[in-house]
Amino acid sequence: MLKNFPQAPPLDAAMLNIIGLVYDAVLDPAAWQAVMETLVRRHGWHNASMIVLGLPQGEMVLTAGVNTENIGPEHAAEITELWGGHARLAQAPLEEPVLQSQLGDPSRWAESDFYNNWSVPRGIVDQVGLTLARDRMTMAGVGFAQHKSMTIEGWMLDELRALAPHLRRAVVVSRVLELHRSRAATLEAAMDAAEAGAVLVTGDMEVVHANAAAESMLSSGDPITLNNGRLRLAGEVAPGHLDAAVAAAAGGAVAMGRRGIGIPARRGDGTPLVTHVMPLDARNGKRLDADAVVFVADTGGATPLPTESMELLFGLTPAEARTFELVAGGHGSTEAAKAMGVAESTLRTHLLRVYDKTGRHSRADLARLIKELRLPG
Repeated sequence: MLKNFPQAPPLDAAMLNIIGLVYDAVLDPAAWQAVMETLVRRHGWHNASMIVLGLPQGEMVLTAGVNTENIGPEHAAEITELWGGHARLAQAPLEEPVLQSQLGDPSRWAESDFYNNWSVPRGIVDQVGLTLARDRMTMAGVGFAQHKSMTIEGWMLDELRALAPHLRRAVVVSRVLELHRSRAATLEAAMDAAEAGAVLVTGDMEVVHANAAAESMLSSGDPITLNNGRLRLAGEVAPGHLDAAVAAAAGGAVAMGRRGIGIPARRGDGTPLVTHVMPLDARNGKRLDADAVVFVADTGGATPLPTESMELLFGLTPAEARTFELVAGGHGSTEAAKAMGVAESTLRTHLLRVYDKTGRHSRADLARLIKELRLPG
């Protein structure tokens, strides 16, 4: 059962501490356990789990959990089916809390041995899940189990939405740094060991430190360059967004929000790439002379999705971008809500925000707009 509240509560000191723990986990994977434990205590979940899979092989890269005893890799297929299968999970928007009972088919749960032998004896009646990564390198998500004695309230979902971009950024950056099992002594050490380009910058893009991969890029002028000692990204699909993300990072993780995750660009030869911006503070390696670290990562030849450009161009959340894509593609509200695993009322809220942010007023207007969105060839 869900209760909807009109506004999200402000981030209190406890939530700010959780966000700090999330960024601690970038350099110290053991901190993910503290993140899960803190959220279980705060919201009253029966259990919580986080899984990061490396693709395409699907190997377990990282896992953290609370009250998840006796759950192993052998249960992965059954758990996926409870969520409606891989295809349904792939339709869920990044960062948006979804209920297992809305994405999957509760009428079939009784067919599952895992549900009957693990969930039912523990009094678990539903799950809330967040997809954090879904690209050529990574599949990642977190899940929180609802005990029959608790009610999932709107403020809990609002807090998960507020936390989601930080979880997503931390997972993506961890994968870029390839820090999954061991703690890095310093941020600079982690950067220098990374194959991706990594640059420490101030809020106005002044370069403080670059790793070897980034130095090579700067020397060639592709895809990053220096202009009077300040970092510039050539071929940025949505110009100005890297600068804006770094400037926001100077104000801290909360001020940054979801900006700076997967900013699409192209090299001089047209090869696609993305940049990620991670804010720095006293907990995750803050230096007096730097405010953020910029990572320049290969996409493996995969062109960034149109939804990612929509997020940047119009400031849409991933859920709003997915709503834009479905509605503009001709899906009705019921069909789109089912595809996303959300209630129709939630979809309508997303759609109203899409209209407001894009300046459009009808589904036909959105359909015309999406035809105009093309990544440079």
